[in-house]
Amino acid sequence: MPIPITLTGLTKTSSSGSAGNTFDGATGTTWQTTTTGKETYSTDGTYARGVYFTIVNAARIYGHWVQVDFSTARAVDSYTVQNHTNLKYSPVDFMLVGSPDGQSWAPIDTRTGTTWSAVSTTQSFTVSAPARWRYLRVIVTRNSGGYYTEVNELTFTELTSAPANSATPPAASFNDARVAMTGVSATASGTETGGAYTPAAAVDGYLQVARGPTGYNTYWASPGQDGNELYYGGIYHGCVYTIIDGQQVYGQWLQLKLSSAVAICQYTLSNGVTPATDPVSFVLAGSNNTSYWSSIDTQTGIVYPSTLSSLTFTVSSPVRWMYLRVVITATASTVAVGCPVQIGELDLVEKLDAPVNLTSPTVAQPVYARVYCKGRPTAQSTHEVLLDSSYLFDGYTNQTGNPVSGYKTYWGSINTSKYEGYLNGGYTKGVYYTVIDGVQVYGQWIQIQLSAAKAISQYTITNVNSLTQSPTSFIMAGSDTGGTYWAAIDARSGLTWSSTFPQ
Repeated sequence: MPIPITLTGLTKTSSSGSAGNTFDGATGTTWQTTTTGKETYSTDGTYARGVYFTIVNAARIYGHWVQVDFSTARAVDSYTVQNHTNLKYSPVDFMLVGSPDGQSWAPIDTRTGTTWSAVSTTQSFTVSAPARWRYLRVIVTRNSGGYYTEVNELTFTELTSAPANSATPPAASFNDARVAMTGVSATASGTETGGAYTPAAAVDGYLQVARGPTGYNTYWASPGQDGNELYYGGIYHGCVYTIIDGQQVYGQWLQLKLSSAVAICQYTLSNGVTPATDPVSFVLAGSNNTSYWSSIDTQTGIVYPSTLSSLTFTVSSPVRWMYLRVVITATASTVAVGCPVQIGELDLVEKLDAPVNLTSPTVAQPVYARVYCKGRPTAQSTHEVLLDSSYLFDGYTNQTGNPVSGYKTYWGSINTSKYEGYLNGGYTKGVYYTVIDGVQVYGQWIQIQLSAAKAISQYTITNVNSLTQSPTSFIMAGSDTGGTYWAAIDARSGLTWSSTFPQ
């Protein structure tokens, strides 16, 4: 005949939270799983990112668990589960498993799609084939959508007439595991101002809208107010780069310092809340010194099905690294308006039996680098008005302009005097000139004072919203005399423009 099992004095443990609260007979106390980090549950209720698992019949079952040690083997033939005071934290999918040693487990009862009509409700479940086990564990693989799980009470009855159990659950070992983010520090090339957009937000375990204690959409966002560091039409034109396999790879980056060197065999990258900011082309790289990096995996043309979604990628040759960096070379933006990049979450799986890494990334010193202009140069020109010279270096090239001021950001030469305008494209009557290589060269000009002397190997000019006002002949010149005498760097004539705002 089934009889209740007295749980007083028995040893109770759990993956997190106070296990004793769910076996104490008091409805005012509860077992509550952790409320922070990757050990929380997703909005669909799944335990998608945590590291806690139980080996059940040689299979790895992920989920938070609570267990009791009966001291002697007992055959449980029924049990009850009581939820707490919020339905979304109630268990939906869970397993009751038993073990002779607390290491390998056998399934006793499995429940999926459990519904709860009210809070503080007790539901009873019957075990179809009772068997004697010393250890009993309840694994919650999915809840009702809360970011943690709560169980008020668990009770058991035993079938005393059940025969002795001679079976031993099959053991298993695995050569991979999810990487716990405890002790991991996250940094980035830059961060958007305001909100929960810091690098740490990409490894906090919260991906969905209004998750966690703060209720924020937690994702990392690269700088969005600096036009020089945005992605235009999905392409990055900024100055941030990483040396990967001896080559400069330009793009904003997110970096993790792990607690120990790990060999990544699989990773999941989640996007943010704005489709145009999705990372569509990127490189995952590893390093042991953060100066030089080796490529781990490269992806191009990635398409996310929706916002706040996740895509998983497999690494073909896992190697151990202490630092990981995701360099985003392109985003999903298809318009000229500048956009940052957003990463909702980065999850890792490591290969446990990977050998120690004895290789070092290729060392290289860059020969060329883009010049970062914003905030450094002193800009002057023949005309300083609303469309002044500083707009040439603000990074915004589109018709809409700076998202903060709303201005069209480009420089315009003086237009209030007929003598200083261009007649049929020629500067025939104006008085402005520059002495270049000892010769007076007439024309409106704009100049920039750099923070240090630079040897320019390449430059890009973007026209404006009028083809007739686009430059067709010009000279790039340099000076070390305070702008008095100049030397020609490059000269162009007869340049044609097919449209407005191209580069």
